[in-house]
Amino acid sequence: MTVLTEHADLGDDALRAAWTTLLDHDPRATVFQSPRYLQTWQASLVTDEAVTTLALHDGDDGDDLVGIVVEAVVTVDDQRVVRLAGGTEVTDYRGPVARPDADEALATAWAERLAGLDVDAIDLSALPDDTGWPERLATALEASGAMAVTRERHDVAPVVDLADGFDAWQASLDGKDRQELRRKARKLGRDLGPVAVVEAGADDLEAALDRFFTMNDGAAGDKASFFDRPEMRDWFRALGKEFHADGIFRLHELTVADNPVAANVSLVWGDRWGLYNSAWNPRLSGFSTGNVLVAELVELAATEGLSTFDLLRGDEAYKYTFGAVDRDVVQVTAVPGGASG
Repeated sequence: MTVLTEHADLGDDALRAAWTTLLDHDPRATVFQSPRYLQTWQASLVTDEAVTTLALHDGDDGDDLVGIVVEAVVTVDDQRVVRLAGGTEVTDYRGPVARPDADEALATAWAERLAGLDVDAIDLSALPDDTGWPERLATALEASGAMAVTRERHDVAPVVDLADGFDAWQASLDGKDRQELRRKARKLGRDLGPVAVVEAGADDLEAALDRFFTMNDGAAGDKASFFDRPEMRDWFRALGKEFHADGIFRLHELTVADNPVAANVSLVWGDRWGLYNSAWNPRLSGFSTGNVLVAELVELAATEGLSTFDLLRGDEAYKYTFGAVDRDVVQVTAVPGGASG
């Protein structure tokens, strides 16, 4: 028999320890669903969201944690909305964490709770479709009495398959794209000087992040305004402080003649390399330094034996240069059964 328990914020130390262990039993889980990530998010960015952790327990004594989901209630345009915790701007994937044999039980128990909440709307976004959670939660919400349940793609996350190694990935590329990547790398070295990829270590992470922000000062559009906000720079610093030592947060710079010309922040978990954010010197845009660096990181990920290079959410054209295939990211919405309108 399973029991769903409610915990304020992110629960206590014992729950978070069991939750961390549970992540290892869910092949769909990501760093974004870990208590460490959500603690960092809550400490750095959350201001007015009421966060609640729901834990599904199984076993005769109820001590066997088999599912976790973290919800947040926020006011949007004078409406109270419940959504998955993690923040819409900084968290690429959201969703429950569960032992696979507990999926249905968690979906049913949580949907029954959601359908009875005193909120105006249910908005569960950033759910990867291939995890099965969008369909499972939509079905459970309908069965629980929620109204106006919808399930639709709201974004994509292009991914590169590295399961067969670097050579197989290169062979799978469109011939024109493969030649263009090689040409850009050669041109950069030939015209500007020796090219290298340097990973920031503990001693120089702060300085590397400062250079990363400086490169983004010259970016255009939304990217520039994103990093103009001090809290977003603080967020990246907080992520680095929490996750750099164990190799999850990684910052690589592409240098030319020892001068950084592009940089990428990555989040690496399990057998997946996630390309979290990028920067490059806009004065060298004609050299495609950003693409050169990404190609180097794909090779590094393959060398480390990772099976997926995940370019995370967004359908920017450059991502498909690397043979990426869209992973659908889905939003499930509903109105609680007791809501008036």
